[in-house]
Amino acid sequence: MHSLQNSSYLKTWLIRVVINCAINLLNKREPIVEFELESELGEEPHEELPERWALEDLMTKLTKEEKDIILLRFYHDYTLSQVAQVLQLKLGTTKTILYRALKN
Repeated sequence: MHSLQNSSYLKTWLIRVVINCAINLLNKREPIVEFELESELGEEPHEELPERWALEDLMTKLTKEEKDIILLRFYHDYTLSQVAQVLQLKLGTTKTILYRALKN
């Protein structure tokens, strides 16, 4: 922790550590085919069910990188700069991946 040059990057650094730990944990497990979005899409489970299915179907067609960017940008309300920092990508690359994912 003493090697962290700018304390304002602590949040970004911690998020990156958590993401890497989660990836390591997932890589050790059997692949999971099921994908389920958080229940916050609608308070009532039967509300917006067709939209939820359509969204889940679209999300399963995205690459892992595209999903990560979309979830960080729209679900967690990160700026594109923050998303790029967390995923250790260039800002231009992050924008390209996001817009390509949204276009498809």
